[in-house]
Amino acid sequence: ARCWLPMLLALGNVAAQAAEAPPPAVAKPADRPPAERIPVAYLDGRTTWVEVLEGRQDAVRLRSHVLGGSVVHWADLADFEPNSRYYLLVTVAPPSTFAEHFALAKRTGDWRLLGPTANHLRNALAAAEDEAEPGPLQEQVRAYAAYWLEQIVTESIAAGRLQEAERRLEVLCSRLASHCSEDRIEDFAKKIDELRASQEEARQRVRQQKMQERVRADIEARMKPIRAQIEVGDRRMREALRNSLRTAQTTRLAGVAIDAYRAAWADAQKLQKAHPDNQDLATELAALAVAIEERSVRASLHAANAMTLQSDFRQALRWVDRALEIDPDNADAKELRNTILLANAAAGGFGWGWIPVRDPGTRR
Repeated sequence: ARCWLPMLLALGNVAAQAAEAPPPAVAKPADRPPAERIPVAYLDGRTTWVEVLEGRQDAVRLRSHVLGGSVVHWADLADFEPNSRYYLLVTVAPPSTFAEHFALAKRTGDWRLLGPTANHLRNALAAAEDEAEPGPLQEQVRAYAAYWLEQIVTESIAAGRLQEAERRLEVLCSRLASHCSEDRIEDFAKKIDELRASQEEARQRVRQQKMQERVRADIEARMKPIRAQIEVGDRRMREALRNSLRTAQTTRLAGVAIDAYRAAWADAQKLQKAHPDNQDLATELAALAVAIEERSVRASLHAANAMTLQSDFRQALRWVDRALEIDPDNADAKELRNTILLANAAAGGFGWGWIPVRDPGTRR
């Protein structure tokens, strides 16, 4: 799931602070029903269907069917693709306790399987409620999540995966900010801005190679003040991320960032009207429109997350709706809106009928 709610619980690796829970036991229950065939993929590219008979920590006993016959053999988990390792583990011994879910979350986290890690961290938090002292156990899960998420942000930046890095940082600063220092968040934000700038420069170089020198110089001169406005918005968003624990300040800064992006786009539209036949300029502005829309939606969802943390669901919905006005088809905004409505209903709500549940893809 791409929204912050499932990701909130999904991201983790407590490193030295979190107590190392033992891996889940993987013994075949005596009353287990007949094994069903599941597809698996090996690291060398082979794929096949197998029955999982039993297992231990690092190996599973499988039955493979070939030409009307079958063969039973042990296979090391390390020989399989990460997704196959996970399905083999949960097939042979589905986790049920806090320790089992937490241990499996750590293993899938090491394998960089976001979805399974999310599920088992969420289940670990829920299972902790059945323990004698749930609070410290749940704190371990959250600390694990923050540490693991910092690793993912670092790896995403190093690999040049801009959107992935932005998503993970948003989860970190809006849901786990108490487990990550402000300086660390700001450092991530700066590196993401540097990556964005580097990628934009690369795209510009490609576009500029196709333009004549005179045309390029003219367009760059006209685009310079527009890009300056966007940089103002980016600076305000960095400040907003740094102040994620200060709700009033972070939402105000997000609003200022959106205003800067809107001002940049207003100037861009004026420039287009002044040069309607300049196709090279139109190409530049089309790319700029995408960048401004992505930044504006990101700022709106950050503010919505901040208001949700304070249980101010009314304001959170207004921020989400601002994002949907910018991009009615944004999946993150749609999912966040539904999540806020559910959370608000569980908390008592605004009162029946206060706000209608509308199709978030419809412009108002």
